[in-house]
Amino acid sequence: FLDFVSYQKTHMVKKSNKVIIDEGTPLFAEWQRDGLQNGFNTYCTRLENARKKSFDDMLLDFYHLLLFNDDVSNAIKSKYRIIQVDEGQDTSVINLEILKLIEDNNVAIFQDINQSIFSFQGASAENAFNFIDRFDDVEVINLPHNFRSTNKIISASNDVLSKYRGAGHQYNQFTNQKSGRSVEGEPVQVTVYNNIHGETQGVVDKIEEMMGEDSSLTYDDFAIISRTN
Repeated sequence: FLDFVSYQKTHMVKKSNKVIIDEGTPLFAEWQRDGLQNGFNTYCTRLENARKKSFDDMLLDFYHLLLFNDDVSNAIKSKYRIIQVDEGQDTSVINLEILKLIEDNNVAIFQDINQSIFSFQGASAENAFNFIDRFDDVEVINLPHNFRSTNKIISASNDVLSKYRGAGHQYNQFTNQKSGRSVEGEPVQVTVYNNIHGETQGVVDKIEEMMGEDSSLTYDDFAIISRTN
C-alpha cells in the first residue's frame, strides 16, 4: 500500500484527487478503487496531523509551488546557467515535470537507457525514451563504449538486453554497448539459490573449495561484497 501511495504522489496526485490505478499498480484492481481512495486520503491526513513529510511529499509540494508561484520558478530559472540531470533513466514522472518548470533550454541529461530494465522505484523509463520529445532543440550525444567492464561482461549484458529488443520496441533506437578496451576477462558466472540459507552455504563452500586448492590462502584473502535492495 505504501508503494501505491508513493506511486500516486510521483504522478502528482494529492489528497482527495482521484487515485490512479493502471499498469503501474499491478497489485491493485479497479474494483478496489473506493477502498484505495479512502486509504490514500486517510494516510495523507494522518501524515499531515503528525506534522511529517515523506520524500514524495517534498517533491509534490515543490511541484505545486513551482506550478502556482511564478516568482519561485522564475527565480530558479534565472539562478542556474545549466541544469545537469544525472541517471536520467531513474527519474520519475514528477521529477521530469519539476524539471520542465525550472528549465530554460539549459538542461544536460546523462542517462543509460539499458539500466532502465531494473529501474528504481517510481522511475519511468518513458522519461529516458521520450526526452527528445519533451524538450526543445535537443542534441543527442551517444557514448556507446564501455570502459568499465571486460569483453565477456559486455557480451553477456548485450545478450540480456537483446531479450528486450523485440520488433518495434523503443530499445531499438539505442545501440548495444561496445568495448572501450581490449580486455577479454573471465567468463561470467551466474548462480541461482533457492533461499538465503542456500546462498550463504554456497558462498562458504566456494571459499573452502578455493582454500583447498591453494594452501597459501587464508580467510583474510577473501571479501564478500553484497548489493542489496
